[in-house]
Amino acid sequence: MCPLNLTFSACGFLGIYHLGAAVALHKHGNTLLSKIQNYAGASGGALVAAVLLSQPEKLEQCKEFTYGFAADVRKHKLGALTPGYDFMNQLREGIETILSADAHKKAHERLHVSITNVKTLKNCLISSFPTREDLITVLLASSFVPFYAGIKAVEYRGETWIDGGLTNRLPILPTGRTMTVSPFSGKLDICPEDKSQSDLYVTIAKQEFIMNYRIPTLQKQAISPIESTQILRRASHLDRPPHPISVTLCFQLLIHLTCTSLDCGRKQEHPEEPHIDAGRMCKHHTGGHPRPELNRSYPVTTNL
Repeated sequence: MCPLNLTFSACGFLGIYHLGAAVALHKHGNTLLSKIQNYAGASGGALVAAVLLSQPEKLEQCKEFTYGFAADVRKHKLGALTPGYDFMNQLREGIETILSADAHKKAHERLHVSITNVKTLKNCLISSFPTREDLITVLLASSFVPFYAGIKAVEYRGETWIDGGLTNRLPILPTGRTMTVSPFSGKLDICPEDKSQSDLYVTIAKQEFIMNYRIPTLQKQAISPIESTQILRRASHLDRPPHPISVTLCFQLLIHLTCTSLDCGRKQEHPEEPHIDAGRMCKHHTGGHPRPELNRSYPVTTNL
């Protein structure tokens, strides 16, 4: 069976959306997560991927840290740009508190973090983490936005590195099928519903965005968290989703993958549809409908 991967896009403080998707998958898609061989991410997406992979029970703690971090940034007149404000130190403290002592062992060769080399401005995906400090340093490098997070870039293995989202916002691994998650609408598996029905796309750092009026607002919220904590909570589908997302499609993917490799005996809800992963049919499928589009959006379901 084709390897299955899961990647989270760069997002800044919109990582709260990633946390909502991760919690939904952890609570209602454990079987699906057991099929995931590799995780990837850039910036805040890499942080969520690391927690989901190494210690998913800490996702709620990660959510609370995000709320607190956003509130701390907001209370300063210029936000993270306020002179003397140490954005990276705050982030390091949070990461060190959340990640377990053996997180690097669980992440080694399974987590792929997007970072950008300062000298060459080329992207690199790091997946080797000999120590916990290596993992933390790479995650910090992936989140370092020049001038916003500080002036001095993150040093790692004798070189300096900055935000991976500047060169590869949505890492797609070369082998297998990579499921994608992003708080921005586009050609993704899990993303907010786009009501504009626009067919215009723009590619930024290897991620396609649907052209609509919400992009500037979301980009601003990514670096300048919105004022109300309650609004921030509603923006996450941890409590109540503001937009339907395609988590259901992920669960359908799980069912089709399981049907391909195992005789689970579960009756398909839509027996006429082909497998999403390869478009092929199994003994439970009799129809010939086309492969479902991966960028459709669905409501979150909790009955699986």
